[in-house]
Amino acid sequence: MAFKPTRMNQVKSILKDVIGGESIRKTSRIYGVSRNTVKKYLAIFKSSGVDISQMDQMSDEAFHRLFYEQPSSDSPEYYRNEKFKELLPSIINELGRHGVTRETIYKQYILDYPTGYSYSRFCRKLKEYRTINEATIRIEHKAGHRMMVDFAGSKAHWIDVRTGEVHQCEVLVTTLPFSSFTHVYAVPSQKQSDFVIAINEALKYIGGTPSVLTSDNLKSYVSKADRYEPKFTEFCSQMGAYYTMELDATRVGKPKDKANVERHVTIVYNHIYAPLRDQVFHSLEELNAAFGKQLDELNNKKMQGKAYSRRERFEQNEKENLRPLPSSMFEVNKSTIAKVQRNYHVIVGENNHYYSVPYQYIGKSTQIIYTTHSVEIYCGTERIAIHKETTEHMPILPWQLICRKNTSDIRNKKDGMPPILRKRQQRSGLILCGRYKRYWTQNIS
Repeated sequence: MAFKPTRMNQVKSILKDVIGGESIRKTSRIYGVSRNTVKKYLAIFKSSGVDISQMDQMSDEAFHRLFYEQPSSDSPEYYRNEKFKELLPSIINELGRHGVTRETIYKQYILDYPTGYSYSRFCRKLKEYRTINEATIRIEHKAGHRMMVDFAGSKAHWIDVRTGEVHQCEVLVTTLPFSSFTHVYAVPSQKQSDFVIAINEALKYIGGTPSVLTSDNLKSYVSKADRYEPKFTEFCSQMGAYYTMELDATRVGKPKDKANVERHVTIVYNHIYAPLRDQVFHSLEELNAAFGKQLDELNNKKMQGKAYSRRERFEQNEKENLRPLPSSMFEVNKSTIAKVQRNYHVIVGENNHYYSVPYQYIGKSTQIIYTTHSVEIYCGTERIAIHKETTEHMPILPWQLICRKNTSDIRNKKDGMPPILRKRQQRSGLILCGRYKRYWTQNIS
């Protein structure tokens, strides 16, 4: 057994028993220390010249110095200890590198310092240093004050049933640290628009807005990281103002600043990812529906070592402290400029979708303001068209493709087709079909 420090009152009792006639074997068994430790205490006490009668009058501090006196500055032990203290920060940095172990570091250490510590003492001193320097403080969170978010490192996926293509998607984990109430939502990417959608879903799930939103330095969240005054992206700033939420970012490389959500990412892997690992999903909506069922089970389950669940603690102690949601959820408003083409459509470059406007505005410049749900087109201050956002291209009419000139001859007909083009349509066999102005070419024999 290694020689370990023992309480001074226990050391005094050991010495009294041994000097009083008890055997070393029996004394070591009574006090739970090794026989070598008893022998070492006895040898140090005899060499000190202190009488057994003087031992009770000595203070604990003086008695401690007698057995655990620090080495002098000119001793080899002092040099070895000080040199090891100097190396500790660089050793910790090296251990953070991929594949580097304590054994690897120790081999290099003993080559550079042949009189250094043994491997067991090297590991023990390293553990003591890390325990002291990696100390944490327990933070008491206020109810309804803060919401923490983080994207899970492992992505989810769904499979297109028509093409068999596998679509990877990001998963945003959201927690309220006071109650640990958790929300999980899958989105196509970490883009700003998807990030805002996931935040909206989380706020709808908890039924209110907290005072502070905390995340790490995502590109979709922080445009410029700073320890004291980070700059947030325009859309996230708009979202914070809309919900009257203060935006907060962690320090760079300090995940413990949002330790609660970091821990819940692992919990999500265990309680949501794992039960669904063998299921196949064919849409993002289907995936999120499955997430929702597992999420309810997680929030309704009793927390380990607690007499309540996350949902019970949230509904009883935290929900009333959240601010109410606005009448409508925040939407990202994007804007672009486009010229009306000869086929009286404008193109939104981001998704390459076509949207129609009245033919009178052909050739004019328009401003397009669009969200995930609607597209508004303005010419000057006048709104000339509004459309629902679509995931498919608006069909291009075949007769529009032959429109090259004579656009001034456009007349306001029922189907919107200029007379000159109607004649071309009749000659070429382009037949108008359906209320949605879909055309196809029919060969006329």
